[in-house]
Amino acid sequence: APRTTRSRGGVSTGEYNNMLNARLAANATPFGIWAAAAAASPSSSVYRNTTDQCVAYMSSVDGQIMPMPDNIVPKHYKDIANISDPKLRDTWYKAYDTEFLGLIQNGTLKPMRRPAKVRVLPLKEIASRKSDGRCKWRGCVMGNLMRPGVDFTKTFASVVRYGTTRTVLNVAAQEDMELITCDQPMAYTWAERGEGETWYCEMPKGLKGKPEYCYIDPITGEEKDMVCEVGNLYGAPSAGNAWWNMVKSINKAFPGLVQSEADPSCFILTRNSTKLIVVIYVDDFGIFHSGTTAGKALAHEYIEHFNKHVGKPLKVHEGKVHEFLGLTITKTQTGFKLSASKYIDMLRARFFPSGVTHAGYKVPADKDLPSIVISAAEKKTVPDPQLLQRCQCLIGSLMFATNARPDIQYTVSQLARCMAWPDANIEAAAERCLIYLIGTQDLGLHYERVADPKLFGCSDANWCTRQSTSGCAFKIGTAIISYFSKKQGHISLSTFEAEISAGTLAACEAVHLRSLLASLGYKPKGPTIIKIDNTAALRVAEDPVMHDKTKHILRKELKIRELVESGEVKVEYVESLKNFADFFTKPLPRKEFESFRKEIMNDTA
Repeated sequence: APRTTRSRGGVSTGEYNNMLNARLAANATPFGIWAAAAAASPSSSVYRNTTDQCVAYMSSVDGQIMPMPDNIVPKHYKDIANISDPKLRDTWYKAYDTEFLGLIQNGTLKPMRRPAKVRVLPLKEIASRKSDGRCKWRGCVMGNLMRPGVDFTKTFASVVRYGTTRTVLNVAAQEDMELITCDQPMAYTWAERGEGETWYCEMPKGLKGKPEYCYIDPITGEEKDMVCEVGNLYGAPSAGNAWWNMVKSINKAFPGLVQSEADPSCFILTRNSTKLIVVIYVDDFGIFHSGTTAGKALAHEYIEHFNKHVGKPLKVHEGKVHEFLGLTITKTQTGFKLSASKYIDMLRARFFPSGVTHAGYKVPADKDLPSIVISAAEKKTVPDPQLLQRCQCLIGSLMFATNARPDIQYTVSQLARCMAWPDANIEAAAERCLIYLIGTQDLGLHYERVADPKLFGCSDANWCTRQSTSGCAFKIGTAIISYFSKKQGHISLSTFEAEISAGTLAACEAVHLRSLLASLGYKPKGPTIIKIDNTAALRVAEDPVMHDKTKHILRKELKIRELVESGEVKVEYVESLKNFADFFTKPLPRKEFESFRKEIMNDTA
């Protein structure tokens, strides 16, 4: 049915929105709301609201709520009681106690009588299922209510860049290294809260009313729930900063482990002929070690060193297949493969719960995508709230998939320009991109050993009368490690101006990659080659020629010339049909698209 008339279990869109607003205002559970909906529409059969994590089911008999199915995640503590399976219900209760009693035991939450004249923040309780099926609760303090400069100061916390992870995978493939992934349980809670910071929050809902967490008010004589003094808990703006400082100090205390200047979340150790590389993303650790007995011993020595400084040991996973940062890393006979297959499975279940009925696509975008995006950007029509939410969630989810799927980078870059005012065409283009991913789910970046790995890149630009699109990709050996598709920040007056701007972005990325590779033990010999398919841009990158056409160009757009003169970068000409950066600037015909895809990903569908 059209979006304006589509019903939810006999409830119109307008009635549904009114009920949803009422639920949000009253902070009620979905069950009471949907009971009222069922009573208002007794002819409705069982309906499942797939947009909520916690799903209410209603029957056609007097609006009575049925027990919650076993595969549904509860949204509130009291929803656990509606789970039909006793064992699963007990599992959720146990997971709740494990989380919140654990926070109390390790001192992150300290129950106490409510002090006078203090702000007590709400405590958000979030339930989820992990990828291995485990039931998990997470307690988060409502940090959005904290005041900067009063309740907290520093918030910086470094996380490893996905480009760094891809580069490390390539290096690991060249040296036949092994991977161990680790996860730190309750990570933030082991760090010390920032100096001078004191927070209080309400008692967890599942513990309210219990005698040990109540007290008698000496003035009124009433029984009241205790509050908790909060330690370094998730949700606090400065919690990440405290955890990062703790991780950094632990790593620096490990003999020989050096922090990379190119990426502060990457640490490297070389001991004799044994190498150890540690990349960290909050509480997820990727530990690459030489594939020898000494290398494995060094990795476990580091894990033991880290465990001495935290309350719970790292959860260690060894094997050929790893889930790391939401992506799948597979150890192959010749190297490593980075894919998003499981993540795509999750997107399929979320956005196409009834299955994909459309035939698969061979390319992620139609040739009309640029005109569709320009049309939506010019109209700036206020979209239907449901359309807006779906498009923003879908495009945002596709953005994450680009970390392992460069073949959709251009498409997602274009779609992201219309996230504030999407229309039906933008939604269709985003769904097409996801259907393409589902049809090519097993594709990924395959890094293999090569005899002489060298860093080189290509840059390109798609000039238009508005802001042009820059594309760039860098490759070592068999697959690319860094790539982007970006809208330029200015309007270029000519094709060559757009190309020189793209070349400058590529040159700056080359400087970063050279520094990163040097810290990993692969210092580039000589300048890094950047291939450009525009002769005018090539000339301007080497010498200050064509004054009449370059006098208006900002100095920062000509940074590439400075890097060429310093010997860090060298520019070379390449034919357009061989410039794989073209892959990131425009929608290509199927034959060219598949040819470039194989070249940059080293994988076939």
